Amino acid sequence: MIDIAELFSRGFRFCLETEITPHSESDLLEKVIAVLAVKYVNGAHDASAVSDLYVRQKLSVPALGNEDELLDLLAEHRLVRWQDELREMLRAGTITPAEVAQSLKRDHAVKEFLSQWETATANVSQLARP
Repeated sequence: MIDIAELFSRGFRFCLETEITPHSESDLLEKVIAVLAVKYVNGAHDASAVSDLYVRQKLSVPALGNEDELLDLLAEHRLVRWQDELREMLRAGTITPAEVAQSLKRDHAVKEFLSQWETATANVSQLARP
């Protein structure tokens, strides 16, 4: 899953390789209004879009000391989280864990999410038994 943090990092690297040269990631983030990442999960009947959306909340961005602070800021200000969208689609039965795993098999964050999902689902199933 390419989330907004990965997309922003790729954009920053692109700027460094071209004539657009921000002094720092904070400088680039000040020029960004929003970052949207979308991936598709192929289901049995159709493909479902999973989104991650960051929208800058303030006109100025605080000075960031390192990449971890940048990633935290991006994560904290997401309006749409891919984890929430996947969770809702799984609950609704729109997609299955196997379909997610197959469609997004290269993403370690998705593998971790699915592991947590399956553990939580198993725990709920055990609690529901008489």
